[in-house]
Amino acid sequence: MALSLQKVFHHPDGPEQRERDAAMIQAMELVLKEARGEPIPKDAFGKNPNAWVDKAKKDALMAYDADEAVEEWWSEHGSEIVGQKELSINA
Repeated sequence: MALSLQKVFHHPDGPEQRERDAAMIQAMELVLKEARGEPIPKDAFGKNPNAWVDKAKKDALMAYDADEAVEEWWSEHGSEIVGQKELSINA
């Protein structure tokens, strides 16, 4: 079951809130280490309840290049749609 944002960001004062805060502090320390060029384990961010801190998930969501995907699709399937005709432009 996926955690709702409410369960990640909103806790009444108490043990769950302190646990969540500790995980967020740990994630910030990892980000700072990464910014300083220090090595960190690849799976270190995945342990945080905040999915936006998980580098692998964030990269999968945000690194998608729509232009690249279109170019790849067109090179594989475009000629099937347009046919084998070459387009020429008369100057």
